[in-house]
Amino acid sequence: RKRAGPRPSFPPHRAAAMPQPLPPKEQALFKSIVKHYETKQYKKGLKASDQVLKKAPDHGETLAMRGLILSCLDRKVEAHEFVKKGLSKDIRSHVCWHVFGLVHRAERDYKEAVKAYRNALRIDPNNLQILRDQSLLQVQLRDRPGFLETRHALLKLKPGQRPNWVGLAIAYHLLGRHRKAEEVISAYERTLEGSEIESKYEHSEMLLYRAEVLRDGGFLKDAEAQLARAEAQIVDRTSWLEDFAQLAALQGHHEEARERYLGLLARNPEDYGLHAGVQDAVLKRVPAASDSASPGGASPYGAPRGRRPDMDSLSAEERATLLDLYGKLQTDFPRAQAPLRIPLDLIDVGAGAAAQEAFDRAFARYAKPLIRKGVPSLFSAIKSLYAGGTGGE
Repeated sequence: RKRAGPRPSFPPHRAAAMPQPLPPKEQALFKSIVKHYETKQYKKGLKASDQVLKKAPDHGETLAMRGLILSCLDRKVEAHEFVKKGLSKDIRSHVCWHVFGLVHRAERDYKEAVKAYRNALRIDPNNLQILRDQSLLQVQLRDRPGFLETRHALLKLKPGQRPNWVGLAIAYHLLGRHRKAEEVISAYERTLEGSEIESKYEHSEMLLYRAEVLRDGGFLKDAEAQLARAEAQIVDRTSWLEDFAQLAALQGHHEEARERYLGLLARNPEDYGLHAGVQDAVLKRVPAASDSASPGGASPYGAPRGRRPDMDSLSAEERATLLDLYGKLQTDFPRAQAPLRIPLDLIDVGAGAAAQEAFDRAFARYAKPLIRKGVPSLFSAIKSLYAGGTGGE
């Protein structure tokens, strides 16, 4: 079931603290307003709010909820009027402030939304839903110290939930405090000792993330040791193998990195991120840590720039070395497209007629089968050759 958006937080016994307590019938109607909001039954929600406001026209939380529903109906002016009126009637209600924040968030006014959440948390500092909503907006606004503070509060309230531990580790990671992030994950692992792991895949991803944190912090040996220790618990073997290949490359172990990347290409010869890795290894280049951390892609135009094979800076000798490599890869993976496409960027047609002829042969070998099959993505794959690439002249 799809929900309209974040649910406003309601205390279990709010009526006793309201300036204008609702009778039981109206209290049930108020709860139905929340349900209608969640299920996107906005007209029913407005009808229910009308019924409550007939009996209690100054009930602040109902006024605020009506404004939230009007916001979902794109009636922004009315929405703000009702939410502000609700706040004026019950300014000590964390529900009204939370709703005010949700309305601003829907309009992408994140700074005002965070202000509203902070006011709500002054009234109810331990409200989990408001803390979660605030943490999301703090990330959106790049408020990393604030995000760390909020994730600390969530972990203190619910230390038994994995997302709260991982969220705190991410907060430290974003601040560049990699050792601290790794210590948080390690502390969470200690809480699992002697208990059965519910989700093996989620636990596996957390172990891979621990190695990633160490790698990003420059603790390459520690990251390698972490991957080795976690081998039996890793579910995503491909990511595990790729992490080892990246660590070998970052440490300058070119032969090891080459063998590992070639093994990964045997699994997926179309991944351009793996091709970038094997090229660095063959040319004995150490990639930047940021490049190694980026995911690969199915094409050089869909992959992040750091993971695209870098052809512009290659010398003639390096181009020849890579062309020899791709000659072998075309034999090893005769049905793969990437080993046919990448040499088109390697051949420098400005080097003379022989290079032009080599490019023409390589292009025909790559493009003709795709033209016969009517592959619609062919133009996207070759358009860079017409945009100033080596073969586009």
